[in-house]
Amino acid sequence: MNSWESRSRTVSPLIATAVSNALSGTPETSTSSELDNKLTATAPPTESVHTRNLQTLLREEGPNATVLAGYKLSKFGHHPILEALASCPDHIDLLHRFRRVEPMLHRGNRTHFELVHNGVDITHIATNNSHIDPAESLFVCGAQVGMLERIGCIGVKATLFSGINIWPREQQTTSLMSHLAPRTKRFEWFLRWDSAPVGHQNPIDGIVSNRVRELVRTNPARKWTLADTAMELHISERTLQRRLRDAGSRFSSLVIEARLDDVVSMLLRTNLSIGVIAHLSGFYDHAHLSHCMKTLRGKTPTAIRRIPEEEVAVIRRALDR
Repeated sequence: MNSWESRSRTVSPLIATAVSNALSGTPETSTSSELDNKLTATAPPTESVHTRNLQTLLREEGPNATVLAGYKLSKFGHHPILEALASCPDHIDLLHRFRRVEPMLHRGNRTHFELVHNGVDITHIATNNSHIDPAESLFVCGAQVGMLERIGCIGVKATLFSGINIWPREQQTTSLMSHLAPRTKRFEWFLRWDSAPVGHQNPIDGIVSNRVRELVRTNPARKWTLADTAMELHISERTLQRRLRDAGSRFSSLVIEARLDDVVSMLLRTNLSIGVIAHLSGFYDHAHLSHCMKTLRGKTPTAIRRIPEEEVAVIRRALDR
């Protein structure tokens, strides 16, 4: 991350206070007036200071405490922003509203989501040529779990892309710390639940992104356009564009992600050379694939093939969902 950017960008005192409380052992809940007083007396901290505090929390207290700090803020906190999020009728509305308030909470990194059956796939993406710190991602993951529970989702679970458990606490993988990349452009986790409140939105607006990815994976090497994708899905181009926008997705990004899903599947299931896999999955060559994979998934194709066998089965199950 550019040092000037990290010093100039700020985060909301709302989340900075939650991290400070976790470091100092302050009780997990605060009354609305107590929290308002703290925030009024606190200037927005810089991103670099907030990141250092999160890194200290992760290093000294561990992943569980970092996730828990975000969870307690969302589940028990009292503040106008939290109250607005907690008033959402369902998880779809919550995710869209969270996307709108995220710039108010953090000037830098952003989360993107893909709705699936009984869950959502989250991607935490670095902005302005910066990097994602795993401590920040764990904090955000905890905050999302807490708010999902707060609006009525039952049995919420969180796992990394590799299948490593993050939440519930009692199921958190003891080796979680060793699976956290110190610096990456993006950090991914899956949120799943047993049941969720039913709101007023049409679920097709949320799952259309997943349908696009599934369609692209049927022929990843094809030069997909918005128009022919809409035709294959039997909807108008304008409707597809609107539904993708409402789901917080970009068509070009979905195509690349679907191709990378296909690449990962072939890397784990075949002995084909990486150059051949790149060609079959719609990438120009080995170098192009490696660049996209490293940028978007944090690993090179070669590194994916070196994943321990016990983790390969977990990833295969995730790809087969």
